[in-house]
Amino acid sequence: MNLIRQAGEKQRELRRRISEALYALLVRSRFEAMDYRRNLWLALNQGAQRLGLGRKILEDMERRPLSYQDLIRQARMFGRRFMTFSRPGENVGLMLPNTNIAVISLFALWAGGRVVVLLNYIQGVVFLNSALVTARVQIIITSCRFLEKAKLIGLVEALSVRLVYLEDFKIGFRDWLVVFTWRGRPPWPQIQRL
Repeated sequence: MNLIRQAGEKQRELRRRISEALYALLVRSRFEAMDYRRNLWLALNQGAQRLGLGRKILEDMERRPLSYQDLIRQARMFGRRFMTFSRPGENVGLMLPNTNIAVISLFALWAGGRVVVLLNYIQGVVFLNSALVTARVQIIITSCRFLEKAKLIGLVEALSVRLVYLEDFKIGFRDWLVVFTWRGRPPWPQIQRL
């Protein structure tokens, strides 16, 4: 960075050059101060450790607040279930309403090393099928209740992918055992290295 005034350089050009250099320095320092390798699952767990597991962080339209601990536990429970029908690194579609279960499902898939593809069902069958082919999505996680309320049953029946409904998950003893034996140290996400 040469911040010395060059011969014949106008004051305005010098100020512009200095401000660009300062901006570049601020951007670089901001980037270097952060751990860019940290994913959202790890950030959630670090936030829980720093701010407290009992801190309420999420509330949906149904007015059911979730704390860090609730979110992490439920994400682990659902993540365990999601691992049974998908592989690490696989693209999994998510078509859910803006509620707590959507966030829980996002973190559950991320914790299991799955790539989440959020689907915009408003675009219609043609664009949705095109997006699924482009993203190589073979599985969509959704909710029967949501599809009925939003009148999307005809839309999802026209898609050429496997549908997994959240209502089909039967929460059993092993799932609750995973939740209640949780010691505040969830496993590292299963990340595929490129």
